[in-house]
Amino acid sequence: MDKKLLLIIPLLFLLKKPEAKAAPSNGAAASLSPAPLTPANTGKSYLEKLLDGICKMESSCSSRWAYSYHPDGVSYGLYGLTRIAVKDVGMNWEDVKRSTRLQREAARRYLLKMYKIFKNWDLAIQAYHLGPGNVKKGKRAYTYLRKVKSYAGV
Repeated sequence: MDKKLLLIIPLLFLLKKPEAKAAPSNGAAASLSPAPLTPANTGKSYLEKLLDGICKMESSCSSRWAYSYHPDGVSYGLYGLTRIAVKDVGMNWEDVKRSTRLQREAARRYLLKMYKIFKNWDLAIQAYHLGPGNVKKGKRAYTYLRKVKSYAGV
């Protein structure tokens, strides 16, 4: 290995990380609910954090649940997916059951579908848990919502 490179590598930790640019202010008051998922303000990070929170809430992200049904006998895997939810986002149930990567993708698609229906992240998270029909009827899962957001750090 080049001696110059060996001298530089230990000094890399001294490099300062670039500062995050502040979002442009339009003078409007801050919204109580998260901003819509757009590249300009949240990118993938907000959705990824929510998926992590859902994983923690549904299965503690434990390998114990990665390839098995939950005690309710309906939800499955790390994200507590149901056969209906997986079919609803156009994925194959048997494939999803065999892959934690596909489980996350199915959860992502389903949560985004709920967001497109309700145009609100809090309602989308509750619809992920209760089903969209129940949320439309006025049912809410505030404890579930609070815990998911807490686990997600949002």
